Amino acid sequence: MTDRLTRRDFLAVVGAATSAPVFLRGAAPDPVAVTTGGSVRGAINSAGVVAFRGVPFAASTAGPGRFRPPAPVPGWSGIRDTLAAGPIAPQNDDDRMGLLARYTQSEDCLNLNIWTPALDDTRRPVIVFMHGGGFTTGSGSLGLYDGSILARAHDVVVVTINYRLGIFGFPPFQLHGPEVSANLGLEDAIAALQWVKANIAAFGGDPDRVLQCGQSAGGMLSATMGVVPAARGLYQRAVPMSLQYLVTVDRDRQARYTAEILAALGIARGDLRRLADLPMAALLEAQGVVRAKGLAAANPEDQIRWPFMLNHDDIVLGEDPCVAIGKGRYRDVPTLVGATTEELMLSPAQERANPTARARLAKDVFLAGLRGQIGAGKTDAVWSAYRTEYPDKSDIDLAGLISTDQLYRIPAVRLAEAQGRHPGRAWAYQVGYRGTGPVFHGAHHAIDLPFWFGTIKYPPVAAIFLGHDATELELTLAAEMQRTLATFARSGMAEWPVYELRTRQTRMFDLESRTVADPRPATRKVWDGVVG
Repeated sequence: MTDRLTRRDFLAVVGAATSAPVFLRGAAPDPVAVTTGGSVRGAINSAGVVAFRGVPFAASTAGPGRFRPPAPVPGWSGIRDTLAAGPIAPQNDDDRMGLLARYTQSEDCLNLNIWTPALDDTRRPVIVFMHGGGFTTGSGSLGLYDGSILARAHDVVVVTINYRLGIFGFPPFQLHGPEVSANLGLEDAIAALQWVKANIAAFGGDPDRVLQCGQSAGGMLSATMGVVPAARGLYQRAVPMSLQYLVTVDRDRQARYTAEILAALGIARGDLRRLADLPMAALLEAQGVVRAKGLAAANPEDQIRWPFMLNHDDIVLGEDPCVAIGKGRYRDVPTLVGATTEELMLSPAQERANPTARARLAKDVFLAGLRGQIGAGKTDAVWSAYRTEYPDKSDIDLAGLISTDQLYRIPAVRLAEAQGRHPGRAWAYQVGYRGTGPVFHGAHHAIDLPFWFGTIKYPPVAAIFLGHDATELELTLAAEMQRTLATFARSGMAEWPVYELRTRQTRMFDLESRTVADPRPATRKVWDGVVG
């Protein structure tokens, strides 16, 4: 493969995961589980795992459900086939982030997928995963997130979910009034956990040992649930992966983004309610216009409070989650948190996701933006600390490493610090494995995903993330990361010491993994008082 592989090709390959297990019909009686909505039929796949795909956990959000909180799924009679992926959330097909063309898009998208070793009375740990994609793209149905390997190897139940995205899930307005949240996608994820609590025992899972986790935007949802009262009691462990700076879109930006949406639609500012009845395609077109402006935003604050993400709505979120965490309001649950070591280093993946990435990381532009955020003196101190630690890196790579830490590593550290003040609550990790694939170079954002799920075993996935079929060392690393996730789900503990402010023990996942006390302390301390 070459670097000419398009983002669309990447998502098609990863979405299909053509070497993933397939259903084997007729080999045994089709497994049936009884849920609160009705009975569902799954199938045993070629990995020997029972899989249910496209199981609805809430009602359709089309029509009267648009821009409203999720509602209970209507019941059905008979047995419902759940053998194929359900509809995914509406999202733009712009060839950069891409649309998963093999999946149907619909506002009736609130469904989940389940992989379980067996439908029996064994109360297995449950791992619920929330996908990333900047709150505007992605799906829990991707083959990248196939739960077969994890479920079979570690005797756990794996669940992946779909939630509303973009203008449908995180609208910068409250069309139905101030009592209706603007964080509908977050409410969808909470509704999925409510469904799991009520139903997962029918799939061989333990509703009292639920680990919720997510990556990127999903990691932000995972961490944010720790400060949202509605999520209390729905899970017992959390693993936010590569969460970004936990802020919200403030009211002023919401007004600006809403005005941009209405302008793109040619609708007067006083006619916001017309959005409830517009075709899905029209809203997606307007979303694409506003999102493109957000990607090109010059203001660094606009870059971290982009259109269609977590919103300050005074219902679900009345303050930035990072502020609530800093005040000690994060839930009392064991939490494993971390990121990759080169999340925002320039790579084909970065440039395809955001064509302005290279220009933003140019030293003069980058430093000007950072000065606007943290001041000239602090910016000079940051640049000096990183130049000392990485004397041989180019300026553009140094800017990528600083961005990685500002937006990913340090927010993870802050959460670990908050939990680490209490015994037995926090564990930390970093992923330093460096891929050589056509899209993912180095320890880039999302390089860790196929390791957590074990899907590097599938050649199409390995080709994109690794650049070659997985080696024994890479498969060993994947096995370690899967074991970590399953062990944490089972016991609420990792296999290395807890994160405490005194020692800051951190697992460094790589081809030769190790546990390190306070990795890179100078570049951690330089952010004190800046990143909350």
